[in-house]
Amino acid sequence: MLGERGRIENSHNMADSVLSQAYAVNEQFGLQRQQLEHVRTRITHAVGMVPGVNGLISRIGTKRRRDGIILGTTIAFCFLMLLYFM
Repeated sequence: MLGERGRIENSHNMADSVLSQAYAVNEQFGLQRQQLEHVRTRITHAVGMVPGVNGLISRIGTKRRRDGIILGTTIAFCFLMLLYFM
């Protein structure tokens, strides 16, 4: 009985250790989230001060979206041709 009690106590200690590590990681994620939000705010503020950057960013986003659609369509067409000829 004492041996079983010791093993259960060791299991509880290990679970407590894992939980404390998980809480520490969660706290670190929160700190990183705050830092990233601060950086995002600073970048947004800096971009707002430079004229024409918003237009450039939107054009880049439009081209990326268009390229994604073209690539997806090409892959789908090739896949359908592969299925058709098999």
